[in-house]
Amino acid sequence: GCTTERVVQVPCVVIDGVECIGDRNFTKSHTCRYTNGFRWRTALALSVFLGVLGVDRFYLGYPVIGLLKLFTGGFFLIGAVVDVLLITLQILGPADGSD
Repeated sequence: GCTTERVVQVPCVVIDGVECIGDRNFTKSHTCRYTNGFRWRTALALSVFLGVLGVDRFYLGYPVIGLLKLFTGGFFLIGAVVDVLLITLQILGPADGSD
């Protein structure tokens, strides 16, 4: 139930033995990590082995940069190495803003 705003509503119940005024059931907001099916390890593996072809950027949702890397050999290998570092340090993530 994590939303794109990184908040989840958790149902709570007051335990037995505790007196409360009002409803014993309520919801509480908690922060959470929003994910959309992208895996960090998968992105890293694609970047290491197929980064020169831009497959890592296609996987993360950056098709234009993926095409540029494909037609320039990973920006002449420099872009491929930089992308491996950015993904390793978790600076580069999915285009949809998920974690």
